Amino acid sequence: MCARALLSSPAGAGLVALLLSLTPALPAEAKAWKGIDPGKASIAEVKKRLGPPSTTEKRGETTIYSYQGKEAVSGARQANFYVDAGGTVREIHVFPETPPPADAVPATYGTRYKKRFTEDFRTYYQYESEGLVVFLTPDGKSVYSVIFKAAKSEKKKAKGSGEGE
Repeated sequence: MCARALLSSPAGAGLVALLLSLTPALPAEAKAWKGIDPGKASIAEVKKRLGPPSTTEKRGETTIYSYQGKEAVSGARQANFYVDAGGTVREIHVFPETPPPADAVPATYGTRYKKRFTEDFRTYYQYESEGLVVFLTPDGKSVYSVIFKAAKSEKKKAKGSGEGE
């Protein structure tokens, strides 16, 4: 099925709605997910908004709070919140319940991305100024996961340098 036909179908409309729900109104800031802003939100805010996580895993100074199964967040089969020792959400990794087609990504987030490849040659789109990374499936036809993190300009402010990286 071609992308235009898919996007005009009822299933395609749902995919577009999912992608739009991942996109905040202000493109110059970090992308938030479900109203949770990486670099700003606390794990207490996440738990208040989403309830208790399915699992919690500690990796060094980072704790990963995972919502999946019956605790999965609407629109996602899994969402992982990477939280620093101070309790601030640093990254959100979202695995869509219904993976949108790859060609819907630029239509949703814009064309100011860098197309890159992982070590195993999987394609991803990096929106550096927005703190957004979209990984595609191995065949490159649909979205595998989306990572939300503080935008570069916010990281610079947090470091207090005000200088480019």
